[in-house]
Amino acid sequence: MNNCCDFSYNPCCSIKNILEMLKGQNCIIVLKNGRAQCVRVLTVCDNILVCEIAGCGCPVKFVDIHCICEIITDCRKVLGAFLR
Repeated sequence: MNNCCDFSYNPCCSIKNILEMLKGQNCIIVLKNGRAQCVRVLTVCDNILVCEIAGCGCPVKFVDIHCICEIITDCRKVLGAFLR
């Protein structure tokens, strides 16, 4: 049986946990409407991502993590967090 994304088996497979591992890092989030945004993860508070958007002129953005369908980042950042 493939347990890759069985959350009870591997809690690291949730969007929330991956975002928490990326605190202080830059990544690209893809929203369910297909729009991609380059952000710096500040923190995750409950189900809200608090982030900065590069070049936006707006210092902080709040995103419901249920609106995020994909996270794109340097694989070394995520692998390093998994191995810690």
